[in-house]
Amino acid sequence: MRADAPVAGPLATISYPQLCANGAQCGYYESTPYHAAFGLSASIPLARRLSLHFEPAYQRIGITATTYAFEYQTTVDSPLGEVVGQISSTANRWLFPVILEARILPHLQVGVGAAVSVLTSDQTTGKVVDPFYGTRFYDANYFRPVTRQVIVGIPAVLEFPFRVGRVTLAPDLRYIRWFARHYGGSWAMDEFSAGLAVRFSP
Repeated sequence: MRADAPVAGPLATISYPQLCANGAQCGYYESTPYHAAFGLSASIPLARRLSLHFEPAYQRIGITATTYAFEYQTTVDSPLGEVVGQISSTANRWLFPVILEARILPHLQVGVGAAVSVLTSDQTTGKVVDPFYGTRFYDANYFRPVTRQVIVGIPAVLEFPFRVGRVTLAPDLRYIRWFARHYGGSWAMDEFSAGLAVRFSP
């Protein structure tokens, strides 16, 4: 079993303010929750200091873009309201890394390998909250379309394993360089995470 907490990536965000009516700051703001990834971890010894690791995992990903704007109901002298627009993209992400690790010290292993990232059930929905006309929802899959369902990358790992009886606790630091993007400019080519694997030996 293993769990990974994102440190940087996989999604990248941008935000920018702009002047609105009456000098207030409006603009465009993106945010993304940092969901952990959960999966399995299997280690197969190949030689005295070499092992092959298979670590498939699942992660829920999402990115939200929020905009603010002021509007008058009819004319310049009419009541002033703030319109909030929000577009949210979500998807299921499946990770399939295979890593060859070498033991450098009793509690230090380094590894490199290959990884595949797959997106499923991706969707983008929009919401507009208007003080004069109410709230409406709409399909917004055109806004942030998935450019590639499957991408490939190279992971590099520093692992710090400790064996307790038949159980191995292995915290690690992981970097993945992706060669393509799931979400165009919203996807980071560099991804960092901190994880913990728990492996049981027979």
